[in-house]
Amino acid sequence: MQAMTALISWTHNVILLSKCKDILEREFYMRMIRKNRWSYRVLLNQAGGIALYSSLKIPSHIQKEEAHMTHPPLLWNPINLIDGEAHWVGWTLGYIIGAIILSKAAGTILRMVSSRLKSPPFTIFSEAFLTPFITLLWYLTALFCIDLVTDNLLSQAHPKLWISLLNTPAVLTIGWFLIRFKNRYIAHTMEERALAGKIPDANSMLAVSKIFTVIICIIVAFLLNDMTGLSLTTLLAFGGVGGLAIAFASQEIVSNFFGGFMIHMTRPFLLGEAVSMPTQNIEGTVEEIGWYQTRIRSTAKAAVYVPNSLFSKALLINKSRMTHRLIDDSILVQVTPLGSLSVLIQDIDAYLAKHPRLDHSEWAGARIRSLQGPVCELGLYGLTKAPTIDDFYHIRDGVLLHVAELVASRGGQLSSANVVTASLSRS
Repeated sequence: MQAMTALISWTHNVILLSKCKDILEREFYMRMIRKNRWSYRVLLNQAGGIALYSSLKIPSHIQKEEAHMTHPPLLWNPINLIDGEAHWVGWTLGYIIGAIILSKAAGTILRMVSSRLKSPPFTIFSEAFLTPFITLLWYLTALFCIDLVTDNLLSQAHPKLWISLLNTPAVLTIGWFLIRFKNRYIAHTMEERALAGKIPDANSMLAVSKIFTVIICIIVAFLLNDMTGLSLTTLLAFGGVGGLAIAFASQEIVSNFFGGFMIHMTRPFLLGEAVSMPTQNIEGTVEEIGWYQTRIRSTAKAAVYVPNSLFSKALLINKSRMTHRLIDDSILVQVTPLGSLSVLIQDIDAYLAKHPRLDHSEWAGARIRSLQGPVCELGLYGLTKAPTIDDFYHIRDGVLLHVAELVASRGGQLSSANVVTASLSRS
């Protein structure tokens, strides 16, 4: 009896001790386990049933087999790795080896097919697919190994939890794959446009990327709701009761999220454009438009983070979209006699009227701002066709130098108290 006990697994012995009432019954089932190679699941269904009473008389050939079964137990029995006490060891090794082979094979096959097809969409698909697939594969391997070690505690004792543990990671992996595919495809599209000599619209791509991210998250949320068995009515009821408190707590987050969405829809500024918010004392170049906030690099190269909701409330000036820039400068001129001053002004007006970089639909010329004895303060005005600040300063410097030459040609000179002032705020 002791020798037969040593020849079966510990799990079988536990079932026999709990199900069988006497030694004779346990001995019978031990023989049945050895003869028919019953697993512990079969024994769990058979022990304590009518099979014992239909075979109470032990056949003679079984009694002969008993003599062969009384030899000392082996130190290591390979059968136990499959259906014995240590069966979980064999199955765990099998799962791990299978996962290694499958992960290596998947990577090799995808690389071979990608190299032969040389198709950018398939390459993007394989790059986006491989990492989530291997992660899910090892998660499932670990989950099944844990279930084996715990003697199917999760799969049999808690079937609903087991199904959730299988389905939920699968749905999250699908969402992970879709987001990776979306990011890689958008990056590939922008790279192709840049190689073709076309300026990629980073702002449009960013808006499309965020829209697809929201769609993927919604799809994953509905799939999780279906897989986990949660009722949509229950979620709505929870939203009605507890959602009010959450709404108050997340009001700023939601407003910033929709503020970012409206930035992409209305496009008051794009990446790389110079903007100014006078009421907030913010001025710089837009570097990033995020979900919650926008990063602006100031003229002092400091990173300024502005909540997206603020752009719908505060005054915003987009300096990169200026079509014209105003020349509004002053010079101090000393002209003798003063009668030649009017001739000088006419010369300046004629010069500015023919300047090719000024907008002649608007008035351009010189006017007297003040007179202090022989010194006259002249104001120079003109609307330049300069979309960038560099072009503006180039035009403005040329105008000031030419006006100085006109003053000298009329016998005048720049006053020793000469002041040349540029109104940068209006420029």
